[in-house]
Parts: sequence; structure tokens; C-alpha cells
Amino acid sequence: MRAVFYGKDMKGFKECEYLAVVAGIPVTIKKKRVKTLRIYVYPDGRVVVSAPLYLFEERIFSFITERSGWINKKR
Repeated sequence: MRAVFYGKDMKGFKECEYLAVVAGIPVTIKKKRVKTLRIYVYPDGRVVVSAPLYLFEERIFSFITERSGWINKKR
């Protein structure tokens, strides 16, 4: 897993991005100031998940695992 952290403000990190393999799928996870958890599957096969900063990795990984069938169909 590789983590890249961007800019800091008084409340902590504004955004962070890291790579992970979940359910056999390589995923770029972007934690930023959003309210919902979203999965993007690009035409070139990349999978990017955007998640709220406050959400635990455990929940993000379970979300990806639950949707792995849909992700593989889209890739």
C-alpha cells in the first residue's frame, strides 16, 4: 500500500490518496471532503474510490468487496 497525503489545514488532512488491492482488484482510494462513498470504473480498467475523510478503511474495503461483482463486470 502506498500513501500520498496532500495539504494540511487546521482540521488535518484535506485529502489523501493511496493504492490498495481489495478482493483481487487494484484500487486507488481517495479520501477527501465528500459526503458519499463512490466507485469509478474507467474505460481503461482503473478503479478509483472516493470516500469521506472520516470513514474507516474497514468500511471502504467492505464496500469494495460487496461491489466486486459489479466492478469486474464493468472492467
